[in-house]
Amino acid sequence: MGKLPLVLIVLLLSTANSLETLNTNYHRHDLLYHAAMHIIESFDLSQHNTVEVVKIFAQHSDLSTNKILMKVVSTPVRVVRIDRLTRRSQWYYNVFLISNNLEFNILKNVLTDKYFNFDGFFLLIISSEIKDPISFCRNMFNYFFNVYILEVAVLHRPSDSERVNLYTFIPFSENKCDDTEPVLFNFYENGSFQDTRFFPGRINNFHECEITAIAIESPPFVEADTVNGTLVIDKGYEVLLLKQLAEVLNFKLKVIRSEEPKDSPLGQVFKNGTATGPIGMMNRGEANLTLGWLTITKERLALHLLPSVIYMTAEMILIAPEPAPFGPMELLLLPLDSSVWVIILALLTSSVPIAYLLKNTNNRWRNFIFGRNNRTPITNLLSIWVNGWVPTLPKRNFARTLIVLLILSSMVVRSAYQGSVFKFLRSDKRHKPHLHLSYYLHNGYKIYTSERMYSVIKDMSSDISKYLILYSGGETDYLMKLKDPNFKGLILTSIDAYKYYHQKSSYKHKDLLLPRVFFLDKIVMYFRWNSYLKRVFDEAILNIGGSGLFVHYRRSYFNHRVPVFDEPVVAFVSVGWYYLCGMMLALSFFVFLLEIMSQNCIWIQRIMECVCF
Repeated sequence: MGKLPLVLIVLLLSTANSLETLNTNYHRHDLLYHAAMHIIESFDLSQHNTVEVVKIFAQHSDLSTNKILMKVVSTPVRVVRIDRLTRRSQWYYNVFLISNNLEFNILKNVLTDKYFNFDGFFLLIISSEIKDPISFCRNMFNYFFNVYILEVAVLHRPSDSERVNLYTFIPFSENKCDDTEPVLFNFYENGSFQDTRFFPGRINNFHECEITAIAIESPPFVEADTVNGTLVIDKGYEVLLLKQLAEVLNFKLKVIRSEEPKDSPLGQVFKNGTATGPIGMMNRGEANLTLGWLTITKERLALHLLPSVIYMTAEMILIAPEPAPFGPMELLLLPLDSSVWVIILALLTSSVPIAYLLKNTNNRWRNFIFGRNNRTPITNLLSIWVNGWVPTLPKRNFARTLIVLLILSSMVVRSAYQGSVFKFLRSDKRHKPHLHLSYYLHNGYKIYTSERMYSVIKDMSSDISKYLILYSGGETDYLMKLKDPNFKGLILTSIDAYKYYHQKSSYKHKDLLLPRVFFLDKIVMYFRWNSYLKRVFDEAILNIGGSGLFVHYRRSYFNHRVPVFDEPVVAFVSVGWYYLCGMMLALSFFVFLLEIMSQNCIWIQRIMECVCF
């Protein structure tokens, strides 16, 4: 049943035993030891090689100890005094001989998880006559239940009976919750027990008893909803998990919303031992567990919080501000690929020297290529590219063929440009983003994160913590800061939380998600230290996780259809056209001045004729 060695802790604390008294009680002890040996032999000893017998007082008679040694001769035995216990391991099988309340009080002083595995088995043998064994058992059971030890059995033989009774307590049963009343579970008579079971067994049914969870609001893991004007916890991944656990384990779930601030979600622990928030409620017994996007950290383990098995991982990502948008003039050029612009510029630039070269040749070649009476071929070329209008049509077939080819090519390019510009101006185009964390850290960016993530990163073996800045408030407040072009920061959050805010809130800004997952956040729920609920919940969580329900929760929680927004052409992205028109207007005014000046200056007139060719 375990890999730890069997430990038989025998508390021999009788105060005044004479040999005559021992002989008188020999038969009564003999029945108790026979019953105890039946239980000890039921333990799985296949992997154990030592029985440790622990005594409190060295001067105590070893009669009872020797009796046990004779019964377990097949197992090596090591006798240890209780004041010389060493932490070799947490003992799983434990047998105690108790005579009175004083001895039990001494036992409680050493009954810690330093020596004992609280998930193990605890057999107590009442080795002397007790007037009220039921009250004595009730006192012990109440203590064991408060420290979360449930596998407990007590052997007692009444003085007027040849039967040894085995008592235990069953905390959860029909119409009974947290019950520590002693129950006669089995008895030893005529050399055998009535039943083969000696311990109540693992809990797998809470019989609709109430389990209280204090939840820390952290959508989409734990989400609050307004019911009758009050915020209640009713949604979220982990809430769905709790509801499934309540159905499987048959308990009534009560969820309390934590009122602690976001910078200390689990509460604060003071020097006097008191605590606030979920920690304080669990310490006071007001709550059984806490959850809400929590992960395992050294700091929380130091507070004696017991984590469950990891039932979910969240991808932690870094969100950076979007790159700067393109300028107005850049937006005029981007609709066409650079290769297209190179071809257009090559065609235009090659046409100019050819036109001027033909201008200085005889009229035969110029008329053959340009057409008769075409005195402004370059201007006509630009006119065709802009609007397809040809002022002067040539009469020769070769020139007409060139015109047709030019008109068709300009029509294709112009139509493609117009359609691309319309589509381009309706989208938010920006410069190429930087996707490496090192770039941002090198340029003075800081990583903004919440307290819960800060405690996780502190445990990592990296120097990334020196770039961290704790923020107060929710993630939405800092996601809105990404709109600020002067904000030099990265937001560390989970991809689930980011999707939630995009889908559930009014936050529709398009941010830059760095492609590399920063780390995987392992999510757990926390119990009180040594809580029996951990073992019960862990088994159920593993069964639920294997069924694929966690994946189903995530997929069903979000709407995976990406909304398509019909974005209008805004003034900023079309301002490049106004810049271009302004430059053409300035150029026209400059040409107008040159026309006036050319009336009195012959060289300006020649330049104008050359340019307007």
